[in-house]
Order: sequence, then structure tokens, then C-alpha cells
Amino acid sequence: MHQRKQVVIIGGGSVGVSAFHQLIKNAVKMGVSDYLAITLIERSSKVGSGEAYQNDHSQALLNTHADTMSPISGQSSHFINWLYQNEELWRQQHPDLYVHPSAYLPRPLFGLYMQHFFEDSRTLAWQYRIPFTQHHCEASDILPTEEGYLVITDSDKQIKADYLLLCCGNLPSTKFKAHHRRSSYFNSPYPGCVIAEQIDKDQSVCIAGTNLSAIDTIISLTEHGHRGKIICVSRRGRFPSVRGTQNPKHKPRYITASAIMELSKAHDGITLEDIWHLLNQELLAAGGREIDIQEILSEGKTAYDYLCQEIYKATQAPRLWQSIAYSLNSVIDLIWHHLRKEDKKRFYCEYRDLFISYRVSFPLENARRLQKLMETGQLDIHCGIQNVGYDEAKNCYNIELIENAWKHEMSVRSHYFINATGHNLSVDESEVALIHNLLKRKLATADPFGGFRTDFNTGAILSPSGLPQRNFFALGSLTTGTYFFTNAMDVNARHASKRAGHIVEKIAIAAHSQARDAV
Repeated sequence: MHQRKQVVIIGGGSVGVSAFHQLIKNAVKMGVSDYLAITLIERSSKVGSGEAYQNDHSQALLNTHADTMSPISGQSSHFINWLYQNEELWRQQHPDLYVHPSAYLPRPLFGLYMQHFFEDSRTLAWQYRIPFTQHHCEASDILPTEEGYLVITDSDKQIKADYLLLCCGNLPSTKFKAHHRRSSYFNSPYPGCVIAEQIDKDQSVCIAGTNLSAIDTIISLTEHGHRGKIICVSRRGRFPSVRGTQNPKHKPRYITASAIMELSKAHDGITLEDIWHLLNQELLAAGGREIDIQEILSEGKTAYDYLCQEIYKATQAPRLWQSIAYSLNSVIDLIWHHLRKEDKKRFYCEYRDLFISYRVSFPLENARRLQKLMETGQLDIHCGIQNVGYDEAKNCYNIELIENAWKHEMSVRSHYFINATGHNLSVDESEVALIHNLLKRKLATADPFGGFRTDFNTGAILSPSGLPQRNFFALGSLTTGTYFFTNAMDVNARHASKRAGHIVEKIAIAAHSQARDAV
């Protein structure tokens, strides 16, 4: 009888399910499916969709093309092919939807796909006789043992693990803590339709943030028939870049893995200036022009003028810099890994927010909707958020601002406040029990750039001494400090594939050793 190794996945969102599927495929490929058992721990009743892909309004769109959204590394068209082959599962809910590879499809549709992908993966495990156990609870602690680990859940279950894969998803924001218990405050913008149900349609709403989650929130509110004022506040006070409608696919010529490795080896790491030079080389070779930093900053433009400009540029010609930016998903973690420490610090302090607003662009369809809302006066955007207070007498929020361009102090009021600034990157600040206990037990340490410190090559969580923890790995946003860009499906699927391959290789070595001992 084979002794199976128990792989426990903590978290059943899109990343956890991607790892689950690729563990099975790797085990079958390497002929060790008889030595593998998998357990999944997920608190939600729906596995696969995660927070951002829950059931929501159909106008909450993905910000990447349909043919790039896949949980399987190397199979970028898996989602779009599933849509073609399973139209009876989604057509009734989306009767007018036109599906094509470059479409920006509804987020809840991808969530539905991921739920079915999980069920298909579970069937695959059954076909290959790989034992699979699912626990509907939350992991709250992890204890190391001589054999491996013991996962403690909030329902007092104790689950043994030979290998642990942490896929907890995004940590809840710890901003605006003074308001967390107010019924008029929402610490996450998802799911938008649920939040919209709890908001008086005629009252004012303030949304902290102007990136993709803020846009999703605005769309959800207006789809639900919100008539009151909507106010967005953020540091820069403008929406992200609008995705061009004529962008060609790009294959990097200069920013390649080999070029990054050679440059790093020759100069003991790479600098921001090196990346800037390579980006301009890439643009010129593609037929574009060098990056104009003043044009990017556009400090003098109002939020409305900037949005109008972006809409115009998105429709007039290919935006080659966007094509190049999206093509770098395959090497962005390698760039970050080889960037000198002082340059990482400089990037985080000076350029990270700007990079995100340009790298994570959004569809033209939603940009035009926002434009109309601003033209009617229902939507306002302000920059320079300083403080969020609450007037108990008037039951409303008072948001203090300093307009950056003119240093003009002002304030706005709203009856509701939605935090759409993004998830918490700092594990030191997290109030999640599992994260707190991992740090307390010194099973993990905080990375200064977000998440836990992890080994770049294996994804293993590092101990305080800097050594990889035995058979304990992480994926997704908990590895932000190591891989930087961990909110793209294709990047996470690639990392999940590597983690799955690494774990299965270790199981294969143990299996061969077990077979020799039996002889």
C-alpha cells in the first residue's frame, strides 16, 4: 500500500483552485498520482470565484481580454474555449453577451467558469483515484510537527499536512479603522450588488480610491439605479489609463529573461534607469516613440479632461506602450527580483501608484460610462485625501482634501463610505488570525514590500533566519514582496504551476525512495 503525501491548500479562490488542478495534472504526468492526496480549506460555500469574481452586475468587467484569463499555465484560451463549449450554462444570465477572444467579459461570468473549473478538477481527481477532501471552514493557526504540519481551523478541526500551500487571497484593508463598525461603512467594494442593496439610492456615497475596484463600485451602484451623488477621492484624483482598442499583441525583444539575467550579472543587479532604457528600446523597435514622463504626469489636467484625453487616445491609434506593458507579465517577477534594493525602495515611494494606474488599464466601455456620469454631475473626483472624519450629529462622513495642484484645502460630505483602495499588503498590520499566528510562531516573516518573505525559486516561506520552511509554500498576494505583480491571472497560474511541479517532484523522489525500501 502506497503511503500518500497530504497536500493541504489553504484558500479556494482562483489561485487555490489553479494550484489544485495543476497538482493533479503534474502528479498524473509524473506517474505519482497513487502517492498524492489533496485537502482544500475554504470558508466560502462557493469555491473558485474568490472575492473579485463573485456574483455581481454583468457590467462589472474584467480588465483583460477573455483569451488571457486562464487558471492553467500555458493554456491561455481555456476560459474562452469553455464559454464556446458550455453556452447553455451562462447564456440565460447573459443573453446579449457577444463572446470573442479580445472581449472584456463580466467578472461574475469568470467566477461561474472558475466554479465549474473546480468541479471539473474535482472530477479529474476522482478519475485518477486521488483522494480529495474539502473543509468548509477557516484556517486559524498552523503548528509544525515532526512529520509536517497541523492546521487548526476556526471550528477546532485539526488537519495533518505533509505539504502546505497558502493561497489565502487578498488580506482585508486596515485603513479607516475608526469607521469599521459603522453600518454606513464598507471595507471592501465586493460584491458590488450586495453593497448597492444596502445603500439609499438618493443619498451621497464617497468611494476611497480611483483604480479598478473603485470603477467596479461606481458601475455597480449605477447599475442598481443609484441616483445620489458619487464622490471618488484618492491621492492622484484620476482614473487609470484606458485600454486601447487597436493594441497589437507584442513579443518582447529587449526585455527578456536572458537580457535581464545578463544585465544583472554584469552590474550586480539592475536599476530603474536600466528598465527605463529597455522600455524605450522596446517602444522604438515596435514603431513607437520614447516615453514622455511629462505627458504621463499631466499634472495640470482635471480628472475629467484626463479621462476625455484617455478615451480619445484609446480609439485613435494603437497604444504600443500598453501592448509592451502587458507582454511583460512573463518576466515582471524576474525584473523585480534583480532590481537593486535601493531601487525597489525608490520605486515603491515614488512610482508604484503611477505604475499601477498605467499598467492596470480599464475597458473603453466603462470609461465612456464614467465620462457620462461626470458630465451629468453625478460623479465627482477629488485628489489629495487627507482625513476621513464622521459627524455624529448629521450622520455623515467629512472627507478633508488638499487639491495637489493649488494646495487648496476643501472638504466633501457623504452619507456612505466605501473603501476601494485595495487590499492590505502589510502582513504586520493584518488582523487575520492565521497571518498573525504565523508571524507570532516565527513560521513566517514580513517582507518590507508586502506579504511574507518567500524564496524566489521555490515560493517556500522563509523563516526569520532566512531559511526556507520545509514543504511550506505561498501563492498570490502573500508573495507580493517577492514577485511584485501578483494580481494577474496568468502570472498567478504560472506561479501555481511551478509550485505544483515542485511539490510533485518532491513527492516523486519520496515515492521512488519508498519503492526502493519495499524491495
